[in-house]
Amino acid sequence: MWIMKWLIILLIVNAVTALIYVLIQMGRKKWQRGLTAGLFMLAVPVVGAVFLAVSEGINVLLFRKRDFLLDSSELSFNKQRTKTVNAPDIGKSSDQVPVEEALLVSDKKDKRQVFIDLLKKEDYEKSLEVIRQAVEDEDMEISHFASSFISDTVSRYKEQEERLRKNCEDRKEESLVRYAEYLLNMLQYDIFSVPERRTYLERLEGAFNCLEEKESSLITGTMLARAMTLWSKLGEPGKEELLVQTAEKYALKDLEALKICLKYYMKKGEREKFFALLEEVKKSSLTLDGEVLEWLRFYEHK
Repeated sequence: MWIMKWLIILLIVNAVTALIYVLIQMGRKKWQRGLTAGLFMLAVPVVGAVFLAVSEGINVLLFRKRDFLLDSSELSFNKQRTKTVNAPDIGKSSDQVPVEEALLVSDKKDKRQVFIDLLKKEDYEKSLEVIRQAVEDEDMEISHFASSFISDTVSRYKEQEERLRKNCEDRKEESLVRYAEYLLNMLQYDIFSVPERRTYLERLEGAFNCLEEKESSLITGTMLARAMTLWSKLGEPGKEELLVQTAEKYALKDLEALKICLKYYMKKGEREKFFALLEEVKKSSLTLDGEVLEWLRFYEHK
């Protein structure tokens, strides 16, 4: 009688253990692994749970440190390395999946390798947003790699910004344009703190002011539009308005400057300015794109 009682207790404990394991794996987004292991524990009571526990323990003790050392040794941020391309690699691009998806579905070891390969890419800047998000990854090693990489990248950007800013001391147009474009490229990645972004945007504003004094035609509508987007992210409507005032000076000469003004007037409900500018555009020699032509057709009889 007592044997049957203990057997029932063991089966209940085994079932609860299996359920807990499945829930933990589901929380880690490893549904298939969790369900397979859970069914295994139910099919082979007690022995199955012990087997999985021992296997996991061996993996942690013998292989985790080894994997980490291997990944760390492969991690190199040196962009002057020699790259060897083997014949079998030629077809690799057709088998590649988006990095975001690979980081989402791969198991731990594969996920780390995908991430390290991403950090080694020459065009890593295209994936800076993914790298920044990986700082909060549940895998501590990936989080550490991402954090270190972002810190190194920020340091490189700051060093180059300082060099270009010093070059602007001569107030030459070429130096100012190069500095302004560098700031715009640098700030498009959300890897700086809010105070830092505000500081760099104020320096960008200073570069624009210098260019206006010396050669205003060097300020393009594209540059103004990008600056507006950056100020908008910081919630600075006053700065946006100042940039619109600058764009108004070039609205009939620069298509992007024209779009800045029209979109801003529409956003603010300034109908008189909007329609007045459209009328001026009709008389100008500015080459228009499909978007502006559509506005002209739509509002022609308004």
